[in-house]
Parts: sequence; C-alpha cells; structure tokens
Amino acid sequence: TISRPWFSRKEYPRRSGVSAFGFGGSNFHLILEEYRKEKEEISWDGGVEIIALSASTEQELTKLIYRAKNLFNNSLTAAEFSQKAAETRHAFSVKDPYRLLLVLKQSAQPGKELFSPTYLASGLLNDALAALKSDSYKNRWQKPNIFFGTDEKPGKIAFVFPGQGSQYVEMARDLVCNFPKAFKAIEKVNSRYKKSHNLSDFIYPYPASDSINKKNSEERLRKTDIAQPAIGAVSLAMLEIVSEFGVQPDAACGHSFGELTALYAAGRLNMDTFLHLSIFRGTAMASEGENNGTMLAVNAPIDKIADLVQDSESDIILANRNSPVQGVLSGSVKAIDEAEEKCRKLGFKIKRLPVSAAFHSRFVKNARDSFKDALKDIDISDSNILVFSNVTGKPYPKDPDEAKKLLADQILSTVDFICEIENIFRSGVATFFEIGPGSVLTGLIRSILKGRDFNAFSLDSSSQRESGIYDLAKALCHLASLGYPVDLSRWESPSVQTRKKLMSIPITGANYRSKLKPKDRPTKSMIKQTLKKTDQPVFESNKNNKSIPDKERQRQTKKESEREPDFKPNFVINAFQAVQEGLKSMQALQQQTAETHKKFLETQTEAGRMLQDMMENTRRLAETSMGIKVLDLQNSSRSYDSAQEIIEKDSADRTPKQTIEHRVECTGKPLSNVTIFEDSEIPSDSIALIKPSKENSFHKQSVEIPSEAAKPANDGGKDIEKIILNVVSDLTGYPVEMLRMDMDIEADLGIDSIKRVEI
Repeated sequence: TISRPWFSRKEYPRRSGVSAFGFGGSNFHLILEEYRKEKEEISWDGGVEIIALSASTEQELTKLIYRAKNLFNNSLTAAEFSQKAAETRHAFSVKDPYRLLLVLKQSAQPGKELFSPTYLASGLLNDALAALKSDSYKNRWQKPNIFFGTDEKPGKIAFVFPGQGSQYVEMARDLVCNFPKAFKAIEKVNSRYKKSHNLSDFIYPYPASDSINKKNSEERLRKTDIAQPAIGAVSLAMLEIVSEFGVQPDAACGHSFGELTALYAAGRLNMDTFLHLSIFRGTAMASEGENNGTMLAVNAPIDKIADLVQDSESDIILANRNSPVQGVLSGSVKAIDEAEEKCRKLGFKIKRLPVSAAFHSRFVKNARDSFKDALKDIDISDSNILVFSNVTGKPYPKDPDEAKKLLADQILSTVDFICEIENIFRSGVATFFEIGPGSVLTGLIRSILKGRDFNAFSLDSSSQRESGIYDLAKALCHLASLGYPVDLSRWESPSVQTRKKLMSIPITGANYRSKLKPKDRPTKSMIKQTLKKTDQPVFESNKNNKSIPDKERQRQTKKESEREPDFKPNFVINAFQAVQEGLKSMQALQQQTAETHKKFLETQTEAGRMLQDMMENTRRLAETSMGIKVLDLQNSSRSYDSAQEIIEKDSADRTPKQTIEHRVECTGKPLSNVTIFEDSEIPSDSIALIKPSKENSFHKQSVEIPSEAAKPANDGGKDIEKIILNVVSDLTGYPVEMLRMDMDIEADLGIDSIKRVEI
C-alpha cells in the first residue's frame, strides 16, 4: 500500500472504518472521523536527513568534517542522530565561502547496519574528504548525495515551469501528502474545477490493479482539458513547498502552458486568476474538436527540421523549437503523415503526440479567440521578477494590455524555447530550477546551454521513482551549496529529546495509581490524636500509652491541636475504616483465589489417579479375558525366611504409630487415603493385617492356567468394547451406533483433553 492524498467533500467529513475479524467469533470494528478539515503540520517521518556544514576556509571545513565523523558514530540512536543533524542545519550559513551538504536517505530495510544513517553519514563524509583533497574538484561540484560550493552564488536564479506533456499519474503524491500548503493548493483547484469529478481524481486515481486500468488512467490524464489544469495544480503545490524554505526567483519562464504558472510565480497573476485561466485554457484548446490536426516530435538538428518544413508544400509548421536537437511539427493529419514518412527516410527519431489538435498553429485559432476574451476581465500586475515569453524570447511587457495580447497569441505562435533560454542566460541567470512534474525542461536547457557555466536541475528529478521528500532535499541542498538563500532550519525539527527508558512494570489492579493529584494525607499527629479518641485500639502500640501521665497526655494533645487547627477527626476515622475494609476485601479475594486454585489442583490430582486406576484395571481385565498366561512368581525358601526375620525384628522396634504406619503400608492402600488418630483407639478390624506365612506367601502362590476346554470365549473383549462405547456415548452424546473402535478420539470425534480425562 502507498499513502495517497485524501481530499474531503463538502457534503460530509472524512470518515474511515477498519474491521478486524478473528477466529472464534471475536470481531472488532472501528470508525474514525476527522477532527479538523485542514492539516496544520508537515508530516515528517525522519526518512531523509540533511547534514549541512559551512566555514570561512577550506581548512576549517575539513576540521568540521572530521568533527562530524566523530559526532555521527554508531553509538547514536535515531533520535540523537536527528538532533545532531538539525544542529548542523541551524549552524549552516549560505554566506560562508565554503559549503558542504549531505543528503541521507534511510533504507526501507530498518535494522540493517548497512543502511543506517550513521553508516551512510560516515561514507559520505569520507567521500567528501577525498574530493576536497583531489585536484579534480574545484569551486563547485556535486557527487551522489554530496553538494559542495565556494564563494558567492554564481548568478541569478530562474524558476522554470513545464507544460503539457510532463504530466504523469501520481505526480508529487508524497509531497502533497506531507505538506499542508501543497495539499491546500490541490484542494483549491478542486474547488474551481466545476465538473463531475474533482481534478485530483485524475491526478491521484484509485490504484490500478492491472495494466489496463493503469493505461486508462494515463490516457484520461493526457486529455488537454485535464492535463493543463492538473500540471498547473501540481506546479502550484510544488511552488508553495519551495516558498516554505524561503527560495525566491529572480526570473521565471515556462514552456507553452507553463508560461501561465510563471506569471503567477512572478506575482503578475493572483491565485484565483491563475486557476481560472488554467482551467479555461485547457477546456478551450480541447474543444477544437476532430480534424484539427495533430503534432509530431522529431529528434534531429533543429536546422534540418526547419529545412524540412520550408521545403514541404504541406500545411505544416515548426511549432516548438525545444532544443538544438529537438523540434515539434504541427499540421493537418495528412501533412503530419507525409512529414513522418520523410523523417523516417532521413533517419530521424519521431514520436506522434497524443493531442487533440495541432497546437501553436492556425488550427487552434478558435481557442485563441476564446482565451483572448477571457483575458479581458482579469488583472495583470507589475512585478520586479521578469517573466520571459515563448514567442519573443524577451520579458513580458509591463503594460497589462500588451501582456494580455502576448499571452493570448502564444496559443497560435511557435514556442521558441531555444531563444528564450539564451536570452535568460544573457540576462545574468546562471541557475535554472524546474518546478513542476518531471524534468523534461531541465534536459532541454542542458542541451541549449551545453558547454557554458550554468546549473540546471529539477525539483521532481526522479518523477516519483524516488521519494518526493528525497528529491526535495537534493534540490534544496544543491541551491544552498551554490549560495542561494535557503532556510534549512525549516527542514524536519527533531522531536523532543526522549527520556531514558525506565523499568517497565505491568499494571494490575493492585499496583495501579491514578495520575490525579491525591488529596492531602493526614499527618502522623492527626492519626495519633484520632486513635486516642476512638474506643477500640487500632494499633497494639497504643497499649503503651497507659504509662503516660494524664497531665502529660493532655499537654501533648493541646500542642497537637494548636498545630493542626483545621483537622477533622472524622475524616481520619473514615479513612482508616476504608483502608481496613479494603484490606479485608483484598485478603478475602486472595483467600478465595487460593481456595479455587487448591480445588483445581485437587481435581487434577483426582482425575489423574482415576485415569491411572482405570487403565490398570482395564489392563488386568483384558489380560484375564483374553487368556494371557501369567507367569508364576517363584522365590526361594531361604529368601522368605530371611524376609520374615527382618519383618519381625523391625516390628518389635517400632513405636505404636510406626507399627500402624507399617501395617497400613501392608494393606496395599495409599497412605494418603488412611487417616491415623494417635490418641484414639484403633479397632482390631479396621486395618487388615497381612501376616506372612509359608502357607500363604506370595512366592508360593501361582496362577493356574486354564485348560483349552476351560478357556473363556472372547465375549469378555466384546463386553469391554461395549462398555467403552457406552461410556463415550454417555459423555459425548454420540449414538452408540455411530461409534467404532477404530475412530480417532480427536480427529473423528472432536473430543478435547478435558472430556478425554473424564472418559
């Protein structure tokens, strides 16, 4: 499962239910309802940490690295590591000439040392030290999760916003889940998207269970009336996150639809106007209908693509000049088919774009006219942040009417992204920061400015293949290493330092104490005073009070009453009575528990004895009924004589009690079943004495084996089976006719252990 944004409906609050079904009929259900509609805090989870070090010299930075290596060792807990990392971020300054930042992403496999933050920090710090000592790394450099910069920032920074084609399902999902401002931005678009579904339903659809549903979700999001406002919503959400860390642009630009977002980021459009125009522009361009052309992306030198268009007699234009090696053609379906065939012959890589019309050509004139009318009623403000145009490659005019005309004509005109980026670079911008889904424009800018000193990177560099928080951390660290103002103290604040764990004691009714503040207890003097006034003594020590003279006792009582003027004797009496009653109740409960346990043990002992007796009797009966020969027990006469002498001598030396015990043993009955009264007379016939003699001694007896004629038939065995079946039937309720001797007592009859003992 993955976390997904859950946008509320106006009709009812968010509710969720969880059901747990257990074996044996134990089912539990839990219903939750939201407490607040709006999220207030960022949902940090500690999965990504930033270590930031800055110093005035390279030597000082090296010392800081060694100090960090000792600080971030394996003895740190996760909470301690987070605390130490936060301290480095608070101490970091972009104004220091030497800046080093590390991004640590904890693995999804907790408990493994290889993926622990301390292990990762140690490795990254070692790599940073090696790079600093190497001659290959100077001024500014980046390695995986390591960002280093020196001196002041290289130049101005421009925000770049993507257009249609950069969208994908689940874009910025975890950022929207974690950052309240980003979440509110999507909610704001939902409130303005007056259609059957929320716009977020297309951006974050229900997870697809198969490839067909996944493909359907992607195709729905590609529709122009959905794609353009969706890209605008996600770009707006990401812009809110960047603003959270204090990052501001010096200039802005966008590709096609992205120019609207750039105007908002520069402050020339307010949020309501931006959302209205985003939805209107997408709807207008999607409503051109069928037979309004299509588009073809071509990867080839831009000059050769331009020559192809110029030599063609078909109705086709070069709609997008994206980079020196990429362009997009727009035209009728027939003209695009012909251009596609020519490109194949020339060996160009091509791709037909899934669009509803031939954008940036005469085929979308109706959409331009509608959009121009919509711009009449909106305000375009002035701003110190320059916004560059796709059409002219220059900043937007300050005059609102001229700016509106340029924005409307952009729908019909060629997007000259190459000229635009070149002009932005010449204006002093050295860093291009793409804000929005994907990193398509970052690749185009690197291609346009190849070989020159610039920086280009994206906030969504992995396109959700990695954590969005991880991509955000890398982008912020890259900016900070270059010297641009970034408030890293806004990154995850560690939780309150956890206290050292104490011994855990299971809570029971006997040791639980309420957290409520207890009432004031009576002092020892109060207790003594009250006890002296009671009729019955409570403590045995009160008996010693008789030795105290009456006058002395009265004097003590007077002093105590002066010290405790507000004392109420009845309170103490009632308190002691309550304590006594409580102790009596606890004692009775403990005694009852002990008695119950004793009875349980006696029952178990008796059940075991009965089972043993039954098994012994059954064995003997089976041996007799089946005619099993019992061997004679023969002993020598000499053994008998010796035993007789020992018994007689031992009997003469015994006390009466010992003699009784000896005789009880001779009965063959367990001692526990014979009650002995030392002081009472023992009837002569109460214990059957066994007097050994040669005539009846056991070693002279033998069991006669019956002859073949006298052997009993096997009816005894049948009787035993019948008895057993009747007993099982009586105790279990199964009819005798259903029972067989070969049945398994557990598997076939389902008889538990307690019933088995009873049988």
